[in-house]
Amino acid sequence: MGAWWETDGVSGSVNPTSLLPAGAHIIRFNYTEFGFGATVSGDPYPHNGVSVAMSADGSPSYFTEVDVIVPASQHAMATQILNQDLQANRNN
Repeated sequence: MGAWWETDGVSGSVNPTSLLPAGAHIIRFNYTEFGFGATVSGDPYPHNGVSVAMSADGSPSYFTEVDVIVPASQHAMATQILNQDLQANRNN
């Protein structure tokens, strides 16, 4: 179970910064889905991921997160994995 924060006045929205690698760049897809990218000290590979808040009865209840860590040359594969995860979560 994650911790949830209201950050933009939108009921049920979340801010995942405390759950992501330090210095992550975050892209908000909508009020429950975020993409992120980060360079982690000591790790030669970039971190790319998505964080999705899932709801029960209209209230955030848990989140899923996928962090794909592969060489930059395999960024297209990382994007494909993350897109599949987003689609799977949207279908649930």
